[in-house]
Amino acid sequence: MVLQRLAGAARGELAKTRLRRIEEYDRGHSSHYLETLRIHLSSFGDPTRASALLGIHTNTLRYRLGRIRDLFGIDVGLEDERLALLIEFRLAELNHI
Repeated sequence: MVLQRLAGAARGELAKTRLRRIEEYDRGHSSHYLETLRIHLSSFGDPTRASALLGIHTNTLRYRLGRIRDLFGIDVGLEDERLALLIEFRLAELNHI
């Protein structure tokens, strides 16, 4: 499953759908889920560091991660999911998505 998603990401399809979907939701709801996800992943899952970088309380970070799971089906507690997301973010940066 993850490898299939990564294969799609290599063609730019996954990064366009999952990350764009979050980005569009953020725009429509004045939320910050995409930034939260990016910072959380770049902080290697350290909630204290991610919270500090985002300027929010650790509980707010946990709430947002829960909402990301509920809204988009993304569970950052899964190692394969984190890897796939890191690759998607990199591909999105390369493709200017």
